[in-house]
Amino acid sequence: MSTYRVRANWTGTPVNGPTVSTFHFDSAGGSAQDASDRVATFLAALDANLSTTLTWTTEPEVDTLNTVTGTLEAVTAVTTATGTGGNADNPLPTSTQGLARWTTGVIVDGRALKGHMFIPGFCENNNTDGAPQAATITGVNTILASFVSGTSPDLVIWSRTHGQQEEVVGSSMWNKWAILRSRRD
Repeated sequence: MSTYRVRANWTGTPVNGPTVSTFHFDSAGGSAQDASDRVATFLAALDANLSTTLTWTTEPEVDTLNTVTGTLEAVTAVTTATGTGGNADNPLPTSTQGLARWTTGVIVDGRALKGHMFIPGFCENNNTDGAPQAATITGVNTILASFVSGTSPDLVIWSRTHGQQEEVVGSSMWNKWAILRSRRD
């Protein structure tokens, strides 16, 4: 079994430095380009919520990893995509980000296998009393549901520790802002 690893890089004022989002897809369905295209479609759907000073770009290569060992099996060149936020309001502070939560419904070693993604670049008009506006949450949840329900290849959560991947079956945006203080990839 293998997993595609697709990365998108974020640049611009709301991130203040190199920022990356990593996604995994089941390589049994669809191509590396299909996986990269799914990420681009998802991020483009988020653009209207994000600051105009923020830009994302999918990386020009997709890695294929052995699901069990994590060993790199292949690197595939793909066509990149780029997008820019469409919200001209003042961006929220750099560390304040949206949090997408992914669920699989699978228990591994006594714990739920789930994942998350920090979404940078939200603006003051997405904020009410220090939390995401209800309309922002509803809109992002619709985008997340569309991303999760897409096919070819399936979005998965990959556990390096347990050497397995499971399909994402649910998603939601947290009703509070997440604070990203450090990165680990």
